[in-house]
Amino acid sequence: MADTADVVVIGAGAVGSACAYLLARAGLTVKLLEREAIASGSSTHATGYLSLLSADFRDEPYLELGVEGFHLTNKLVPELEEITGMDLLHQVKPSMRIAIDEDEEEIIRREFSWQSKHVSAEWISPAQVLEVDKRITPAVRGALYEPRSAQLDSARYTLALATSSEALGAEIL
Repeated sequence: MADTADVVVIGAGAVGSACAYLLARAGLTVKLLEREAIASGSSTHATGYLSLLSADFRDEPYLELGVEGFHLTNKLVPELEEITGMDLLHQVKPSMRIAIDEDEEEIIRREFSWQSKHVSAEWISPAQVLEVDKRITPAVRGALYEPRSAQLDSARYTLALATSSEALGAEIL
């Protein structure tokens, strides 16, 4: 074990493990340091839901980063599964951002007015929402329908990133 590295990454959560993997893949020597265990914090408890219609994207530059992250993650999953032999339970499916009341509808439509430049989605009527899922309240006002969102097991994803970084020469401590 060398005492030096090109990069030392602190924390083996999703972000740290992704950094370690991408840096190792680029040919750098990496040490990934974790106080407890890989994905021992919030990375294990995250939903693993990858939607671009989230209320989290409050401005265009942030959404642009989200779009890049969405595409990068969907490209990384098969690569990580091949390296590790793990099933990350990755699914690409449609999703909806539902409006139950007038205020929600106004917020969703206003945000989508600028998000629509970056996200493929469309407003669907209450009847169309209920066609997708009859369990939703009939009081629904409509929804943004996103044909391609994704979900994966966040703990497995984080473990696969760390394990793949190690397979490429990173040292996990």
